[in-house]
Amino acid sequence: MTRKTKIIATVGPSVNSKDGIKKLVEAGADVLRLNFSHGTEEDHSNVVKWIRELEKSVAIMQDIQGPKIRTGEAKESTQFKKSDEIKITNKETISDDNIIYINYKDLFKDLNSGERIFIDDGQIVIRIIKKTKSSMLGQVEVGGELRSNQGVAFPDSKLSVSAITEKDIADLKFGKKLDIDIVAVSFVRDANDIKKVREIVDKNIKIIAKIELKSAVKNLEGKITVTATEMLQSMKESHRPTRAEVTDITNAILEGTDCVMLSAETAIGNHPEVVVSAMSDICKEADSRNDTSALRFKETSTVDTLTTSLAKAAVQVANEIEAKAIVAFTETGRTPLLISNYRPEAPIFTMTTIDKTYNQMNLLWGVQQIKIDRLETTPEMFEIADTWLQNNKNFKKNDKVVIVAGTPPNKEAATNLIRVMKIGEF
Repeated sequence: MTRKTKIIATVGPSVNSKDGIKKLVEAGADVLRLNFSHGTEEDHSNVVKWIRELEKSVAIMQDIQGPKIRTGEAKESTQFKKSDEIKITNKETISDDNIIYINYKDLFKDLNSGERIFIDDGQIVIRIIKKTKSSMLGQVEVGGELRSNQGVAFPDSKLSVSAITEKDIADLKFGKKLDIDIVAVSFVRDANDIKKVREIVDKNIKIIAKIELKSAVKNLEGKITVTATEMLQSMKESHRPTRAEVTDITNAILEGTDCVMLSAETAIGNHPEVVVSAMSDICKEADSRNDTSALRFKETSTVDTLTTSLAKAAVQVANEIEAKAIVAFTETGRTPLLISNYRPEAPIFTMTTIDKTYNQMNLLWGVQQIKIDRLETTPEMFEIADTWLQNNKNFKKNDKVVIVAGTPPNKEAATNLIRVMKIGEF
């Protein structure tokens, strides 16, 4: 069975070569992530060059840093134990077993009693139990060793800091020069944060919001879902995943994720291509067992209801007539995205004339994209689908295929046609 869940792999020192990039893609990576919290412009330029030289199409994701909120210097062997009460301050000091310094100037303005502080992606969790104008006390809920300069997140708090920093703006402009395909944005709260990025990047760039705050969940209208962070963390060193990791990945897929993401596992791990291969095997197995899941159909956008309705109808028809495939013609990738969200039983093949769209569709669950030349008439669309399926997928005469397209061809946001075609008609 062809794997339907897509894999994002992060580039870093472990794969910082043309051969390293090639091995990641050969192992199954569909999207390569450039983490702009690390690396130089030269590093990122080299990686983009190596990716574009590959025979296989992959999407390039630029992940901008966002506000850099961290702890400061910590005394060696500082340990926070569960139920310990810890003073929290934004006045620079060396952290120890009794106090933690966080470099966020609006700490006392933005945080409130009852809210949590995550250190190092939740390796340590502290809940605020008392706050005055000049002091803050927290209780450790998840203990661990506090090291120097660890990342800090406030998942329950509404932060006043801008999600887009001056560094992010400069990085986005550089990413524009590199012609990246996708931008991931940290600490997103609402649509305004995305609009700030949209003003800088090209219109055809896809933007993904990283949901790290409770306020973002309240404002969420999902389109593409990526599940990330420490999915195969043990495989930074180990050659095989733990049972818990396999279970977590499987559950994410059964609950409707489009992509799974590898971070440190591929960026600084000992054997990145082995990790990608293991992730691919897990996804393939989970995909093969996902046809009876009660959670198959994702909630879809209320925007562009015509295309959404057509996508839903196409999947219903395809399922009822047991079509061998759904073929979608697209300019922007929106139609195959919506079809993908309804999790059809048939494979989704999507044809486009646009290079950027062709790359970006590496994100979409269950979608295989085909680059075609510009077509002038609707019958030409049917003919190229018929010929391609026979020549490349060994479809037979009278096999049923659902076509989703726009008439006339080559117009953005013009999806208005569903047709059931039998192979050999054209």
